Amino acid sequence: MRTTEKAFWALAVLLCVAVVVFLSGIRIVDQGEVCAVTTWGKITHTVSPGFTWRWPLVQFYRCYSTRAVIYETSDNVEESQADYKDYVVEANTTDGQQIGVKYSISVHIKEGDATYVYTNVGKDMSEVIERVVKFYSRSVVRLTMQEYQADQLYTGDVFEVQSGIEQKLSELFTENHVVLNAFVLRKIDFDADYVQTIEAQQIAKEKIETAQYDAQAAVFSAQQTIELAKGTAGAKVEQAKGDAQAAIINAEAEAKAIALRGQALEQFPQVLQLNFIEMLKFANFMFFPSDTITPFFPLPPTTK
Repeated sequence: MRTTEKAFWALAVLLCVAVVVFLSGIRIVDQGEVCAVTTWGKITHTVSPGFTWRWPLVQFYRCYSTRAVIYETSDNVEESQADYKDYVVEANTTDGQQIGVKYSISVHIKEGDATYVYTNVGKDMSEVIERVVKFYSRSVVRLTMQEYQADQLYTGDVFEVQSGIEQKLSELFTENHVVLNAFVLRKIDFDADYVQTIEAQQIAKEKIETAQYDAQAAVFSAQQTIELAKGTAGAKVEQAKGDAQAAIINAEAEAKAIALRGQALEQFPQVLQLNFIEMLKFANFMFFPSDTITPFFPLPPTTK
């Protein structure tokens, strides 16, 4: 009976060990991951997302992200939402200004590159970030900033700087089988004194531009006044010309009328007598020329 009990408990223990070994060997690879499997330290194969099983203590999974992960530099590392966080890169411009550079990098590993990355770069994604992303990006950013003067970075085209850094990093990352999705130059911090100086210069420049604009507006207004005066003077000249022409025409017409009346009197002297008689209708008194002046008082008209 004791032998049977011993055999029973031994079988039970073996069964429990088998269950524990089986359960401990279960591994579920998440969607967005690829894992290199090592057996006794040597890569034997890779596994894709899904349910898998490995020999405990013999086989290990070295996984990498096939989805984008973010590496970011910032002032407040604790508040950053990036997957991998780091401090601001301190750099100097070509004219000696100290700046702080904040940027973000998005990377991932291709599924077929897991074996190469494990063998040549890092045994997990954290080592890849440390040895490739962090190592190259901080160096390239620092060296690139030394190619520019501070005012070029403060008021210039930062997208051109960003594009240049992204191109350099893409080449370096590709050599290590790390895919660069994007490089974003978020912000460049300048010394407070430098910012104050630049802002003062900008204000002075704006004042100069405003003064130039006001001067141009004054010139335009003066020119407009001159043109209006020219127009008014021209109108008066034209009006004077018109009045003079009208006077000339009236004078010529009157002269012609007098000439015509003179010609008519020469041809028809009776017209003068007729005019004289017509004038008598409106006269109150009249003097007739003679050797002695005799007054003439017209009688009031008789009524019919």
